Amino acid sequence: MLVNQECLPCLRTLTLRTLDLSLAQKPRLAHKKAALQKILLAHLNREFRPDKVPAVLFTAINRMIKQHTGVSNAFKQRKNAEIRSSREIARTMRPAYKHTLNELLRFSVSGNSLDFFKQLDHSGREMRRRIRFTINNRREFQKKLAKARRIIFFADNAGEVFFDLPLLRFLETRAEVLYVVKSGPIQNDLTLRDLKKTACFAQIARVSGSGNDAVGIELATINPALSKALRNCDLIIAKGMGYYETFSELSGFEGKLFHLLMAKCAPVAESLGVARNSYVFIRR
Repeated sequence: MLVNQECLPCLRTLTLRTLDLSLAQKPRLAHKKAALQKILLAHLNREFRPDKVPAVLFTAINRMIKQHTGVSNAFKQRKNAEIRSSREIARTMRPAYKHTLNELLRFSVSGNSLDFFKQLDHSGREMRRRIRFTINNRREFQKKLAKARRIIFFADNAGEVFFDLPLLRFLETRAEVLYVVKSGPIQNDLTLRDLKKTACFAQIARVSGSGNDAVGIELATINPALSKALRNCDLIIAKGMGYYETFSELSGFEGKLFHLLMAKCAPVAESLGVARNSYVFIRR
């Protein structure tokens, strides 16, 4: 998905917030804030062109922030809070969902309500709602699942793992499933280090780090084993808007790629043909 003009103010806000969170961990660099803001926003304005992908733009900016501040995990405190909150919400909400593919997809995507632009209690209220899909290609997925041998499941926000686990277990009874998390911190995405701190790590059969710290998929920097797995898999579930923005600009995954997400912003919702805040499970 390529940028439109609505993406620019959002990327500016995200850039400044990430810088603020980084500088909060390095108070001695506070005097450099104005200069760093100028550098980052100048880069964003220079690179913001119609042929760019929003997620790719922020991946570059986030790496610049890491380089200038020495802070690798700006959203660390937010992620820890999300994990604590989501663990409890998932535990209380799980009995409301049956052990069927459709119900487990709904349970999983309800965790995608997590959004670092929103207060955590607001996201918590959204996660507690029993959601409905605006687009649900579950029947197409189910047909492919019957013949699938290898599935890749790309994780999104850190707290979502508790909502993903029941779906992962369901899929693991039908095929080999690889759960992919980030190798390096980016926004509030789940990293391998985050996952190993939870009890979920021991309950997932196969886990892989992405090999990078990119928003969504960045084929040039993923680890070689994951690159091979992508070529050989039968199905892909990619959670969240970052994977939608980046995968949608790549070829070679048509027919086996399904996006599972909440359309949290107008550009993504427009691209999907749904209203903002809609939930979708849609085939590429």
